Amino acid sequence: MQGRSRILVIEDDPMFRSLVVSFLRKDYLVAVAADGKTGLDKAISHRPDLVIIDFQMPGWNGITTLKEFRRHPNFLATKFVMLTSDASKETVVSAIHAGTDDYIIKTAFNKELFCSKISKLLAPVVAKPVILNSYHQKSELTKNARIYSESTITEPNPYSNSKSVTASSTLHKDSKLETPSNSSNLTEKAKPVSTISEQEEIEFMLDDWE
Repeated sequence: MQGRSRILVIEDDPMFRSLVVSFLRKDYLVAVAADGKTGLDKAISHRPDLVIIDFQMPGWNGITTLKEFRRHPNFLATKFVMLTSDASKETVVSAIHAGTDDYIIKTAFNKELFCSKISKLLAPVVAKPVILNSYHQKSELTKNARIYSESTITEPNPYSNSKSVTASSTLHKDSKLETPSNSSNLTEKAKPVSTISEQEEIEFMLDDWE
């Protein structure tokens, strides 16, 4: 099982958490946490390649959790996806501004779109320098907020796999977002998805399955 990407799901709703895990566990090594603080502690012990964070949680909400991850030097190459039931433009923009790489609207959730987003985010990329600057960040933020506001979202059963709902929510593949730990002139090289030993995999999974 070496080489499988590690995904951490931070979600306080047991039903939705189990749904997400069921879609991921065939192809990825998945661990879970019910709140942001626990999720961060778990990630520090066993660094994930991607973290899925619920927007509305007790204690640390999704924005606070994401900012704490972004502050930590261990997660400079980690990808983040925000889950939210609130489809308002303000919520989506706040998630983008906090540093999410993509987002999923729970009321428009379907398996194919979700798995496609995860796969694209975890695909190995050619390492290249990425210059972060405030002008680029603000331009991308405005662009994606506009794209979102023009998308059409209906509200089926949130646990449905319906293909009839779409949301134009995928962020530009080269965009990098401002985080508390990064300066405006920071240059970062993208890193390939990590490979792990069988022992690390066992430790990561321990007590985490639904």
